[in-house]
Amino acid sequence: MGRGEACVCCQEIEAVKNKLVEAVTCSECEEQPTCITQDLGFHPVCINRWVLQTAWYHYKEQYKDPYDGPENKLYRHIACSWLDVAGEFWAKK
Repeated sequence: MGRGEACVCCQEIEAVKNKLVEAVTCSECEEQPTCITQDLGFHPVCINRWVLQTAWYHYKEQYKDPYDGPENKLYRHIACSWLDVAGEFWAKK
């Protein structure tokens, strides 16, 4: 992922905005989060080190030449990839 792609506000992604609205309609929270980082599912899925490590092992099994590098960059790569997958999933709902 290039630097330009990493600098996208979640409010610019329709599927993410819809997910933030859904947080209120499903009674997850009383006020609509203004950022994906405030969503209750963000930290357990995209920040938790153990979840990212598990996702990394799964990712490595799927791709012939997976990204390789320092641990912090691996986890960032997986978290960003996971957000892409989640965004596609949310867009289908």
